[in-house]
Amino acid sequence: MSHAELAPTLDPDDAVIVFADLQPTLVRKSRTQSGEAIAAGPHALARAAQIFDWPLLVSMVAVDGQPAGHLPALEGFTNEANSFTRSHARSFGDEPCHGVRGPR
Repeated sequence: MSHAELAPTLDPDDAVIVFADLQPTLVRKSRTQSGEAIAAGPHALARAAQIFDWPLLVSMVAVDGQPAGHLPALEGFTNEANSFTRSHARSFGDEPCHGVRGPR
């Protein structure tokens, strides 16, 4: 059996990129990675989503009573249609993630 037969391929019609809690307030509190290191990965993945026309969602939560906002590294990849503020901690618990196809 070949590698192609064993390894499934990503079908954009069956996938969505989800960024959860990539917010300045939360990233600043990281004890494992610098803010720059944390922002580099999502920026590259968001760029890949743009290039390959993959759907993208950004899930945020209010922190310390402040409105939610995404990392500056995601600027240009987010909009009102693909970003939402959750009402609780579980990223997939809110309605926007249920059966979402996501805007492209």
